[in-house]
Amino acid sequence: MNFSRRGVFRGLVAAAIATVAGSSAKALPASKTVVLEFAIAGGRFHGLDAALGTLAIGETLDLRREPRNEFDRFAIAVYRADGTKLGYVPRRANQTLARLMDAGWPTEAAIVGFVDRSRVDGIAFTAMREGEPRIRVTLPG
Repeated sequence: MNFSRRGVFRGLVAAAIATVAGSSAKALPASKTVVLEFAIAGGRFHGLDAALGTLAIGETLDLRREPRNEFDRFAIAVYRADGTKLGYVPRRANQTLARLMDAGWPTEAAIVGFVDRSRVDGIAFTAMREGEPRIRVTLPG
């Protein structure tokens, strides 16, 4: 059995997907379950740099699947409520989340802080820059 953070996460998500696939009614958790926390990938190619001064902790973001993305079939774009594309969920972290979204699981994403390179606790997957938003994805309860 793999008890690494990645192994445990994969096991939990596999169980969630099996629950969805095995029942006609989706069994969602009673409270919010954190699925992933990340720093946005590719932000410098999209609207992240321009938005940095206006982003706030607690701001809700929209995750949109891009299954026809020519570079990554599991691509998930991150948007502000005003429609500004900020970037993407990092490739190293998007496959499981994309499968949950494709299976119809509703997700919520919000800014929970900003990158402080002196304290990179629990987030990874991308070349984070100081001051970029930390995004947390949850399953609503």
